[in-house]
Amino acid sequence: MSSNDSFRNILNNKYIFTTIKTFFNNKSKRYDEIESVEWMLQNKYFNLLQDKLNINAFLFLTPNATALIMSIKDLHLFKSCLQRFRGYITKEIPFWASKAASFNNFDIVKYLIENENHKSSLQTIEYAVRYNNKEMVEYLVEKQKLENNGDFTLTFKTLLNSIENKNLDLINFILNNKNRIITFNDQSPETIKYQKNVLLIKCCSSLEIFKLVLQHYPIIIGREIFQASIINVETFDYLFKNFDYSSMLELSPYEGVTHLSLLCNECSRKGYTSILHSLDEMGLIQDSYLDMIISLAIKSNHLEIYQFIRSKYQNQFNTLPFSLFNYTQLSEIRGILYDLEKVKYYVETIGIKITVECILGSIVSQSMDVFYYLCEKKRPSIQSDGFYLNGQDINGFLVKKALAYQNLPMLEYLHSHGLLSILMDYDSCVGLGSLKSHFEIIKFLFKISLPGFSQYMKLLETSAFGGTDEIFIFVYESLLQKTELTKPNISKLATIIGKKGHLTLLQYFLNQNPTVKPKNLINRICTSTNERLEIIKYLYESCSYGFTHKALINACNSNHYETFQYLLSHCDLDTLEKGEIEFKFSTDMALMACKHALQNQYFKIAKLLIDSFSFEFSNIYQSLVKTGHLQILNYYIDKSKNQSLSPLPNNYEDQIFLTAIEEGHLEIAQHFYPTATDQIEIPYLVFKNIVTRRFIHILEFIVDFRVNGFKATSFSISKASFSDVEIDFYREYLILYHKNYTSKNKRFFFI
Repeated sequence: MSSNDSFRNILNNKYIFTTIKTFFNNKSKRYDEIESVEWMLQNKYFNLLQDKLNINAFLFLTPNATALIMSIKDLHLFKSCLQRFRGYITKEIPFWASKAASFNNFDIVKYLIENENHKSSLQTIEYAVRYNNKEMVEYLVEKQKLENNGDFTLTFKTLLNSIENKNLDLINFILNNKNRIITFNDQSPETIKYQKNVLLIKCCSSLEIFKLVLQHYPIIIGREIFQASIINVETFDYLFKNFDYSSMLELSPYEGVTHLSLLCNECSRKGYTSILHSLDEMGLIQDSYLDMIISLAIKSNHLEIYQFIRSKYQNQFNTLPFSLFNYTQLSEIRGILYDLEKVKYYVETIGIKITVECILGSIVSQSMDVFYYLCEKKRPSIQSDGFYLNGQDINGFLVKKALAYQNLPMLEYLHSHGLLSILMDYDSCVGLGSLKSHFEIIKFLFKISLPGFSQYMKLLETSAFGGTDEIFIFVYESLLQKTELTKPNISKLATIIGKKGHLTLLQYFLNQNPTVKPKNLINRICTSTNERLEIIKYLYESCSYGFTHKALINACNSNHYETFQYLLSHCDLDTLEKGEIEFKFSTDMALMACKHALQNQYFKIAKLLIDSFSFEFSNIYQSLVKTGHLQILNYYIDKSKNQSLSPLPNNYEDQIFLTAIEEGHLEIAQHFYPTATDQIEIPYLVFKNIVTRRFIHILEFIVDFRVNGFKATSFSISKASFSDVEIDFYREYLILYHKNYTSKNKRFFFI
């Protein structure tokens, strides 16, 4: 199938096209709706972010998204972000220079260290080496030397990263300073041996690097390294010609053959002809290996290996039984049943057997050439009651396979021999009806044998999903000549059509069934991935369909703002008159919907609910604060101040402040910073959450506050929350923090 055909199929398949459209819609928003720094950075809208910063537009940043700022390559934009969100980016850990290095962002690494006095870590060098950034590596090492009186350290991972990049300059630099690799210096002999083994296995792709590393880290070459060397013939030759490979001649305890035999098999599967040539030159390919080598080479479609072995071992080839080779079938050979010339070569030159599976496999291709060729060779017996091959009737398999792959030429071939109608199996037609191109197949099949009711429904559902109106109408009208749909069937099809947004098809279908109104149809359509306001309006205004509170809940959960707004505006007595079910969207339901909208950053829906309902402060404020969205929080507060239905408590600012610092939202905490700091204390559990969530920017912000309610002298911090590099530094930071800021208030904590 050409790329043009594929593109047309996508355009014609409404479901696929709509899915692609939804993907792009999720990556695009209206300018005035864009407030999330995280969203802009994730989608790499750097110019947009700069524009927002230039006009001092409202933006919000969550603590977990702060690291994305380090992905900004433009130094001017980075400085603007740093100025706006400086409080989140402390000079202590986490090491922001390392975060910048993880994006291969050398300019930002350099700026943080030199202009902002940020610290670096061993991870920073690891990232620099991973990205093959020699300039960054040299800079970071020099910085380490300046800070440590000419000394510096490296990690084992740094060496691994340099080997993976095959950067000889970096590898040489690290190996010349191997005594500074802390992992090798601090581990047990067994661990060091294992790490050296891992190193050499990584080096196998380059003989030059392999020799260099082996020179610095001598080790007995074991079986794992011999096996890994097959990826590079130079390394392979070097090892087998210069080291003891007796371990490869030992029997595998699991396979019952030598490890060398298994290595040959691996080469055969992967097409490593040069390695087999090398083994042959060294006289290491034994006659007992040949059967498996040839069998695997053929199954993997590596003809060059088959030809090499046959020409090199002609005598053995003609005398040995080659049991595996004799049992190899054409259908086992990877990817050849689409290629007539290759099929001919394998059958006529090599002598591969044609089996039932081969003929069935050839049906996958829309071309009949391979099928005709195989039939010519096997000469099946085609009778009125079946398609016989070697005495076995395979007609049922042929029909199922042809239906499964919508192979119209094959179906026509079977029909021409009177073999299709006796075994029509619509259950095999997976996906039939989803594309416009299937229409001809369906019309052809219906002429031969009409499906049963369940098969009719399957075709209707598939065409409803795909939006192939012509197929749906054809199948539906054919069904009506036999029977009528039940109410559940009508409801199911109407839901599918409505959720997929096929208005024209829905209008046709409901006009055909005017006496049946699918219950809760609007509710179900509101769960669709894409917004279906046009469908909702049609059902409510033209067809007088009702809806319940579930429709609004579903629209909210799906972030269908316009649908939600439309439904909310029709929550009145008019709905009760039209609807089949009593409708009521209570304040409790609205509160639940608002919390869900806030949690998922559906701020337009949340704002609409705040405008339409009065929520008690105690029920909603935590959800508002947890968003980190100061603007919508202030919007709620201003609304509450202007109405008497949900007055704010006297200490509402303190409650907001404590929740904000516990959740790490610095801007909200700064906005509601208590004017009298001696009148507020931070509860122990709040303080513990700040520490365990590693909100250092908050710890630095609250140094002047008191912590109350201490009933324990310590609490734990999970190591899983930090990298191995950072956990020790965090422990030191907490001890120093305790010493400098908390001793006067008797606050005490350790990891």
